[in-house]
Amino acid sequence: MNLDYTGKVVVLTGAASGIGRGLAKAFAEQGATLELLDRNAEALAIVVEELAALTEVSGAAVDLADSASVAAYAAGRSSAPIAVLINNAGVEYPTPLAETGAVADAHWQALLDNNVVSMLRLTRALQAQLQAGSSVINQASIWGLKGVPGFSAYVASKHAVIGLTRSLAWELGPRRIRVNAVCPGWIGTD
Repeated sequence: MNLDYTGKVVVLTGAASGIGRGLAKAFAEQGATLELLDRNAEALAIVVEELAALTEVSGAAVDLADSASVAAYAAGRSSAPIAVLINNAGVEYPTPLAETGAVADAHWQALLDNNVVSMLRLTRALQAQLQAGSSVINQASIWGLKGVPGFSAYVASKHAVIGLTRSLAWELGPRRIRVNAVCPGWIGTD
């Protein structure tokens, strides 16, 4: 598919590896101006350098779990309106029901914060910079549509992403901003 994103700003989280890196390359090939975010500054710098030959690209080391980091990014970014915001950053690891205690609770909280709250945090911070006709794309998962044993926190987080997406679509729709979730299946990443 060949789409022309020349002159359109795409903000993408989790851009230093996996699905995010693939999305960054695809949008670069379509001419988008990329603002790539990741908490891994070193890996992000490599992706930015690789894509600089294709398009205008910048990278920002942002910890989406930290409200101050997100606010600083939003306040410091260029004034160019955002055409596409892709909330892609996320993690997955097992959280079997048999695990209990503070560590198990911390794993649950970390998955929910990283996979759901981070999307809300960034979308909220950038909402004034989203132009009419823009799109917010939230990365859910096929596991957001069904249950899987041993990964209850991840599954719950991806169900929550779908619910968040539906609610944000209603809130941003009157401004002509589309909000959608994608639900990929198994993908081999880091």
